[in-house]
Amino acid sequence: MSDAWMGTLSREDVIARYEQGNRNFSNFDLSGTDLAGLGLSMANFTECDLRRASLAGAALGKAYLRDADLSGADLSGASLLDAVCTGAIFAGADLVSASLHRADLTGADLTGADLSRADLGGATMPDGTTYRPGMSLEPFGATGEPMVV
Repeated sequence: MSDAWMGTLSREDVIARYEQGNRNFSNFDLSGTDLAGLGLSMANFTECDLRRASLAGAALGKAYLRDADLSGADLSGASLLDAVCTGAIFAGADLVSASLHRADLTGADLTGADLSRADLGGATMPDGTTYRPGMSLEPFGATGEPMVV
């Protein structure tokens, strides 16, 4: 993660920027920010601090979360369809019922992440393999039983 933070943004700031067509949130500190339920598809959260942020039910399809820190974040029910999450940190994150369909998790840290009922169909796992139904999440340090796809 970069030491050059762009500053902090509130939920209202994120909404305003996104509605103005600005999808770039890279290097911002959004730790603890409530972004639950927002539509943020194709947004760029590269190297963003999203620790303990609430992204429950958020639409993050095709979003870029490269090297983002989502430690302890609530992503329950979020859609990360086709999201690029290479090198992202999901340590202790709640991904219950999240859709990670075709997401790229190469190099991601899933230690302690709860992936119960998550859709991992076609996802690229941290070791570069493609998720297969019944695949154990134990080697990645994650818990839960993903949805059978």
